[in-house]
Amino acid sequence: MANVSAPNSAVINHHHQHVHHRSSSASPHTANTVTSLSSDSGRGTGSASGSINNIPSVYTTNSSRASQSVMMLLPSCGFNSADGYGPGPEINRIIFESQDAVYTLFMKAHKCYDLIPTSTKLVVFDTQLPVRKAFFALVYNGVRAAPLWDSAKQEFVGMLTITEFIHILHRYYRADQPNSVKELEEHKISTWRDVLEKDGLLRPFVTVDPAESLHKAVQTLCEQKVHRLPVMERMTGNVSYILTHKRLIKFLYLYIFDLPRPSFMEKTPKELNIGTWGHIVTITPCTPLIDALKIFLEKRVSALPLLDPDGKVVDIYSKFDVINLAAEKAYNDLNITVQAALKHRSDWFEGVRSCSEGDSLITVIELIVKAEVHRLMVLNAEQKIVGIISLSDILRHLVLEPPASTEDADSNAGDS
Repeated sequence: MANVSAPNSAVINHHHQHVHHRSSSASPHTANTVTSLSSDSGRGTGSASGSINNIPSVYTTNSSRASQSVMMLLPSCGFNSADGYGPGPEINRIIFESQDAVYTLFMKAHKCYDLIPTSTKLVVFDTQLPVRKAFFALVYNGVRAAPLWDSAKQEFVGMLTITEFIHILHRYYRADQPNSVKELEEHKISTWRDVLEKDGLLRPFVTVDPAESLHKAVQTLCEQKVHRLPVMERMTGNVSYILTHKRLIKFLYLYIFDLPRPSFMEKTPKELNIGTWGHIVTITPCTPLIDALKIFLEKRVSALPLLDPDGKVVDIYSKFDVINLAAEKAYNDLNITVQAALKHRSDWFEGVRSCSEGDSLITVIELIVKAEVHRLMVLNAEQKIVGIISLSDILRHLVLEPPASTEDADSNAGDS
């Protein structure tokens, strides 16, 4: 039952397949594999440990190479919009009432549980887990964040994200003290959370209920300025999935050519003021890494284009690249250049993808979805960066603030 395949961790592969019918009185669960890391080494090997917050089938095992446990939590099965239970003809009537707001209405007509796969893996960390092991596990599992479980409170209390790691590095790093950060690697997640809370940097745990609309999910992501939104049932407190901008835009894209297309989709993002234009925050390959981390925090950006002496984009340094510093314990010297830091980049790097300044919005959406990236660099005729368009920018304007079509704008101008 156990398959030990990662250093300092033990993994149990356990899969359940269920059939779960939709109920109007209760939101469905998801059959998912939840990998939870704990620092508790005192439990028996391979024994059932009861349940966490009413989640059945919790199994634990202890690795002989590390004082941590890996638990697989197996809730019941869910469904998606392809199972035949999706919104009926009523949605067709609603979305045709306002062509400009078609994507807003479409997302309001679907629930968060429509996006939960019938089988998925969720990585969960106990707050008593050493931080170094937690970030290594993120890299190993190819995820960017994980819900945090407080064993004392018996509830989820937050998310471990790369931003927290950057905050800690920036707070404790001293160039004249090479080991100023090293001692932090054995700190527990709970210790870091206490430090962030004292500094006023600990963010509240923002979640969404499976029965909430996708419009509500997009609204929460944009208003709270978070990139990952746990889907948590209010009644049980169970987290079944993590919603992201990428998952939401992919779902919308599945239907985008079947829905009425607003005329603004043929305009360019720049004409619609979608994205960041003009004063783009950039760095060079020779920029010290500690300066790049400071820019992440001060400018609240998630990626920094690297420009060569001619002003052309040669690479990109994102927050996700920072996590590799933790996995490889390469954070004792943050005065190295960004170019040197990129040598620690993981295999999951998305690559630098770009679009033309003259590309229409629908073209940009196609590019960003098919490339499976979080952002596109907008290049002009000289191949120099003039803008950045992110998934968040697109979702905000399509779903929350749909632009007015040309016809509507002309009509309003005439009325005035």
